[in-house]
Amino acid sequence: MSDSQGIEPARGQARVKISVIVPVYNDEARLALCVDALRNQTLDASAFHVVVVDNGSDHPPRVDLAENMSMITEPTPGSYAARNRGIRSTRSDYIAFTDADCTPEPDWLENGCSYLDANPGIDMIGGRIDVYITDPEHPSGTELYVTSIEEPSHFVSHDRFAATANVIVRRSLIDEVGPFVEALKSGGDLEFGNRVVTAGYSLTYVDEVRVRTPARSSIGEYAHKVRRTLAGRRDLARYRGDPFPFPMGTSLRGFLPPVPTVTRALRNHRTGSLARRVKHATAIVAFHYVKAVERFRLRFDNRSPR
Repeated sequence: MSDSQGIEPARGQARVKISVIVPVYNDEARLALCVDALRNQTLDASAFHVVVVDNGSDHPPRVDLAENMSMITEPTPGSYAARNRGIRSTRSDYIAFTDADCTPEPDWLENGCSYLDANPGIDMIGGRIDVYITDPEHPSGTELYVTSIEEPSHFVSHDRFAATANVIVRRSLIDEVGPFVEALKSGGDLEFGNRVVTAGYSLTYVDEVRVRTPARSSIGEYAHKVRRTLAGRRDLARYRGDPFPFPMGTSLRGFLPPVPTVTRALRNHRTGSLARRVKHATAIVAFHYVKAVERFRLRFDNRSPR
């Protein structure tokens, strides 16, 4: 088997019901929380194995791993290369993916396995991703913005993919359609999900399969995500041979002030006090122009941040 596709189970590793793959890059503190959540799963520990894949962190993460957990490395930059390395290292009927900054609910694996066991016609499920504000009494504008827009069920129903922060698939599906595209730094979950559906396999959203993740709290932190995801859309279009995804007219219109969106945010009393609404509106303006600048920049800059 080639290094890019075949399964290479760890020596002596018994086959388990489900493997969990967690890529990590310079995120030791949140990885520790993720590992603790996986240690406390209601599914019997003998039924699953966790593989943490360090993707070239500046300092290898030091976390307390349980007996059914292991850590391996993948030097090729990119979370999809890390996930593929994790896939090749495991033996299981199902494979679950989450991120180092996520904390799965205690029944995450039990609910996912039970659903796939009971629904043999379903090949891949995307679960709920609860994005929460770390200090609800004192949210940042960025946190208010992020928690108002991210909706994983929409990804499944509208965009035909599930975010790899919370995905569970049958191994047989990956054997048939192939692994993630390692050339993509972002958007690999979109490409994989679209490939699964196009090939005739089934993808569904399951609300009871849940993980939690903190909202990005600073403008700089979320702006980096915006740059990464927009570059991923550009790279995915190139990979597919599609036109540049941000037409010049659309890019230029992006510099117009987002007056209607800001007005709605200021009038939305569900956000809370006037101070909160102003924070939210300010973040809307900030990220509106971050996106506008980035769409324009991508015409002339081939860089793809990880």
